[in-house]
Formats: sequence, structure tokens, C-alpha cells
Amino acid sequence: MTAKVVSIINLKGGVGKSTVAMILAEYMAFKYHKRVLAIDLDSQANLTSAMVRPVHVEDDLKRTNRTIAQMFLAFIESGQVIPASNLICPNPNWISNINKYEGVCLDMIISTPDLAGLDEKMLDRWEDIDTVVDALSTLAVDRADELDKCMPGIVNFLSNPGDVKTPTQKNLREIRFVLKRGLQSVLGSYDVVIIDCPPGLSISTTAAIVASDYFVSPVIPEPLSLLGIDLVQSRIAKLKNRLSDVKINYAGSILNKVLQWRNAHRTESALIYGLQAAHRQPHPAGKFKPFKWWIPDAEHLRKLGEFECHTVPDRDFNPATPGEFGFVHGKYGGTNVRLSSSKEYALDRKNEEGPQYYLSRRLERLTDEFMKRIGLSQSGDQTNDEAIK
Repeated sequence: MTAKVVSIINLKGGVGKSTVAMILAEYMAFKYHKRVLAIDLDSQANLTSAMVRPVHVEDDLKRTNRTIAQMFLAFIESGQVIPASNLICPNPNWISNINKYEGVCLDMIISTPDLAGLDEKMLDRWEDIDTVVDALSTLAVDRADELDKCMPGIVNFLSNPGDVKTPTQKNLREIRFVLKRGLQSVLGSYDVVIIDCPPGLSISTTAAIVASDYFVSPVIPEPLSLLGIDLVQSRIAKLKNRLSDVKINYAGSILNKVLQWRNAHRTESALIYGLQAAHRQPHPAGKFKPFKWWIPDAEHLRKLGEFECHTVPDRDFNPATPGEFGFVHGKYGGTNVRLSSSKEYALDRKNEEGPQYYLSRRLERLTDEFMKRIGLSQSGDQTNDEAIK
């Protein structure tokens, strides 16, 4: 079986892409026993901060160049495609602060701020190449015979402006395919690859789109957040028209950081779910494909943004390492985080959850829906997990 590759994308920042990526990756690995590879493609490295202990990021992974930036930088420098297998964290126990029991497969390729200079690095290299080519072009006019003796055929090559000028410039144009090619070495080893993308349009975002089978967009029920999805869909449509290799499909949007008591969130949520609200017409059917299970703006989730977080500890679990959780449900609140169901019709899930719900159980339902949308089976051994009634 070849892994499903899914990008978590919204060009609007602050919508919780990294949190959603972490939730899906950990629930699929620990609850459903899927083989999961998480890739942090954002230079802010929020997913890395949440899932890898800082000492391993600095001392073990950055020092040995096991970061996603190396895949792009090597391609810019030499056209070499580094296999993703060479960049995966070598010790699986460094990934996630949930205690790994036998049979769990959750691997990761981390990010660092080095990735932020990728676009600038490409521009510098392109300008350096143009400077050299311009100098050769001048020689081709002034001293054509001598130049052709040193580099046979170069004069004819430089005189055709329609050609790509150098192999290196061709490499730069091909960089959008580097992630897709790099992942070929590992797709048979995983069930799913989750890519946490940066906000904004960039080389890395385009590479993720080209490499992915699906994309999911976390969205805060606010107009600016929805605009970010429009921009993603427009970008993908243009890439599909230009590149036959782009096969990505839209799996839907996940409402995140929802404040169910806030009028603006209730109204926009209703419109997203296809209902009329506040004298406004709903968004066109199928435009946002909202997931049924939405994520509340819960303080507990905000605390999970750092690996060594401080939340209510698991019952019956005394970790040897501080900050570690015994089970995935324990990390996401277990029976300690119970929230009131929304009375708003569009957000009301009382038929399934009752007047109150456990956050951890809600996230499990969301993950189940996610797997169905991307075509993964929901089978999983729950014998090692914490029962949530």
C-alpha cells in the first residue's frame, strides 16, 4: 500500500494548522495504529516545537542536517534529490510526548528557521547564474572563436535566448517537484504522510501541493480565514492547468478555534455549513466541504503547543520523563476536559455527544472522519488505549 500524502494548508496564518496536523498524526498513530510520517514544512517550526523535545532538535537533528530544509538546499546547490528516508528523525522515541508502546509508528522530518531563507536563496542563485551567463554572452560576441575552442558549442547555445541557460537554472525551475521525488523512497513504509505547510504562497507550499494527494484547510469561522482557502484553491487550479503531475484533491475544511458563544463565529459557521444566517446567504454548496466535527477554542489545546507542556497529568500514569503522556486520550484531556455542547444549530452535536462532550473523544471522531475522506480504513487496536465512555 502506498501512503496517502495530505497537506494541511491555509494561506492565512494563525488558524491552527500545526495543532490540527499534530492531532491527526497522533490519533492516527496511537488510536488507529496507522504508520504515520509527519513533515514540518513551516520555518516557524511550530509542529516541531510541539512534537520534538528541544534538546533533540538542537543537538541531534540540526547538527546532523536532518531537517526538511536540507532537501531544498541540496537541490538548489546541485540538483540532488535527498531521499526523505535520509532526513527522518533516527530515533522514533524522540517524536511525540505520548508514551510509545509496541506497534506505534510515528516518524517525523523536522523544520528549522533555516527554511525561511529558501526563496531568497533561490533568487540569489538565479542572479549569480545570470551574471556568469551575461559575461559568457559578452565573450561570445567579442571573442567567439576563442570561447568556442574552450567550450565547444557554447556560442551557439548562448545565442538562443529561448533555451534554458544553464542546468542549474533548470534545477531551480524543477524545485517544485523535489518533495514529491524525495518522498518516493518512503511511501511504501507508511499509511499516511501529513505535511504541515506554512502560511502564504512559497516554494515549499507549491512543493507540498505537487507532492500531495489531498489537502485539508483548518479555518477559523471568520471571513479572512476563509479567504485563505480561496487563495489556495486558486493556486492549485493554476498548477493543475500547467502541470499534469498535480493530482491533489480537496478533502475539506476543519473549523478550528471555534468560540461557540461568539455571534460572529456562530453566523459564519452556519454559512459554512450551508445554512442561512443573519440575513446572509450560505456559501455555495461544496465550496468549503466542512468536516462535521469541529475543534473548539480550548485552553487545553493551547497548552500543547510546546513539547514540555503543563496540563492535567494522566491518571494511572507516572512517566519516567517529565511532560510525557501515557495515552493519546490523556494528552488531549481524557476525562478531565469536558465541554458544553453548542446550542447553535450549525454547531450542535448533542444527538451524538449529549449536552457535554469530552474534547479527546471529539478529536477521535474528527480523525475518524478525516481518514474516511482520504480513503483510509478505520481499523485499529484499542486494547492499549484509554477507554473514553
